[in-house]
Amino acid sequence: LPAVVSIAASDVTSLRPPLPFYVMLPRLGYFPLVIPEVLRYFRTAAVDLGADQVWLDSRGKPIKWHLPIGVLYDLHRADHEGQLPWQLTVHFQHFPADLISRFADEGAMEKSVLHALKQAVYLQHESLQPLNQLPLDRKHAYWTAVKCGDGPTCDGVLRDLAARAGALKSVPVRLMRPNAGPVQRPIPPRDGSGREVTVGDALGVLAPWAAEGGGG
Repeated sequence: LPAVVSIAASDVTSLRPPLPFYVMLPRLGYFPLVIPEVLRYFRTAAVDLGADQVWLDSRGKPIKWHLPIGVLYDLHRADHEGQLPWQLTVHFQHFPADLISRFADEGAMEKSVLHALKQAVYLQHESLQPLNQLPLDRKHAYWTAVKCGDGPTCDGVLRDLAARAGALKSVPVRLMRPNAGPVQRPIPPRDGSGREVTVGDALGVLAPWAAEGGGG
């Protein structure tokens, strides 16, 4: 995703505000992996209150760092109306602690991503054995691929997991909503009659109002 990051006017300490920072964001990636580059760019022009005070907004709405960048772009679509580059503002003070969590460092981000994978594997197979059997270098490859936005490598690791696990018992589905919390539930791949479950079927379970065309 092409994005342009500007510094909040109230945070500028230089005589002239710096030019915006242009960057290509991987939809599969996470903002804590991009923030160090943003900090380096603006470090001579901003208030230095520490990395834990840094936050981003999209048209005035704070960004939640723990979700993938592509998901966040889609959640904020009503704000930016799909326009590119995505216009973001970086702040170095006045952190909105009541609305978002503070940015994690890379180590915490890795733990968060692998924990999500662990949850997904358990919901899919009712066991962590496939993940426990996965070689350490493949787990590391998954995290490296997430950092680099390397979708094919991520898919390859997930195929390795599927090959070790056998039959799929459920598909973990999380429905993200712009102005409400997520709805999540494991969805069986087939219904009681053996018919394959569709995305529409899953929406009927997770968000019946959307499946019926009622919005929400």
